[in-house]
Amino acid sequence: MGIWLLVLFLGLSLTALALWARTSRLVARVNGVGISYANFLDRLIRRAGRAILEEMVNELLIRQAASSAGLRVTPEEIEARAQILWQQRFTASGDFEQWKRENPKQWVEWRERVRISLLYDKLVQQSVQVREEDVRTYYENHREEFKLPERVHARGILFANEENAREILRLLRRGQAKFTDMARAFSLDPATKDQEGDMGTFARGTYAEEIEKVVFNLEIGQISDPVYIPSVGYYLLTVEERFPPRQQTLEEVKEEIARRLRREREAAQRIKYLNELRQKAVIEILDERLRPPKPEKGGNMTD
Repeated sequence: MGIWLLVLFLGLSLTALALWARTSRLVARVNGVGISYANFLDRLIRRAGRAILEEMVNELLIRQAASSAGLRVTPEEIEARAQILWQQRFTASGDFEQWKRENPKQWVEWRERVRISLLYDKLVQQSVQVREEDVRTYYENHREEFKLPERVHARGILFANEENAREILRLLRRGQAKFTDMARAFSLDPATKDQEGDMGTFARGTYAEEIEKVVFNLEIGQISDPVYIPSVGYYLLTVEERFPPRQQTLEEVKEEIARRLRREREAAQRIKYLNELRQKAVIEILDERLRPPKPEKGGNMTD
C-alpha cells in the first residue's frame, strides 16, 4: 500500500513540476529582462481568448449537431471545397498541391475547418424547405422577371477593311459561298471564328449598338451590308432565327425559382440556426478570464 502512495505522490509531483516549468519559462527577453509564458498567455487570453473560444464552441456545436443528424463529409467533398477556397484566396498561379506538401500542419487545420464548414452547410440545407406552393407564389408575384425580350440568333464575319467585306458579300449574295464557311475561313473575330461566326441567341444590350441596330431589323437569311464598328472593323451579319417577346411559363422557370428561394432561405437560416443551437446548449465557461462582462441568458456563454 505504501508503494502505491509513493507512486501517486511522485506522479502528482512530476505533474506539478511540469506545470511550473511551462508557466515559468520565458517567451522573450528585453535587455536581459524576461517576459514569462504565463504573463504572455494571460494577456493573450484576455484580449483575444473570448472570440477564439466562441469560434471553438460553435465548431463543437456543429460537430455535435451533425453527428446527431447522421451527417458525414467525404474526403472528395473536402478536397473540392478546399480547391474552390484556394482559388478565391490565392492567384490562379498558386500551386495548391505544393502548398499542402510544404505546409502539412496548416493543411490538417484547414482541412478540419473546411469539414466543419461543409457540415454546417448540410445542417442548414437540411433545415430549409422549398415547397411547390412557394415556387408558384413567387412566380405569380414576380411575373415581370420572367418575361423574355425580343431575341435573335445571329452570325457575323469580321473583316479588317470594307473592301474585303464587300468582296465576300458579293460571293454570298450570288450564292457562290456559304456564310458559315466564309466565317470560319476569313473572320478576324476570335470569339466566333471557330463557331462559324455563331454569335448565339441574344437580346438587345448584348453587342455593340451598331450591330444590334442591324440584326434586329434583318429578315431571316438576309445578309447585311458591311457594318463598321470603330476600332474593331467591318462586320457582315445574318440572322438565322427570331424570337418575339414572351412570358416564360412556370414549368420553364420552376427549377430556377426553387434554387433562388433555397439560396435566399439558406443565407437567412445560417445565423439563425447557430443561434438556435446555442440556445438549446448548456455552455459553461470555466476560466473566469473568458466569461462575458455580464451574465447572458438562454444558452449563451455563462458562468
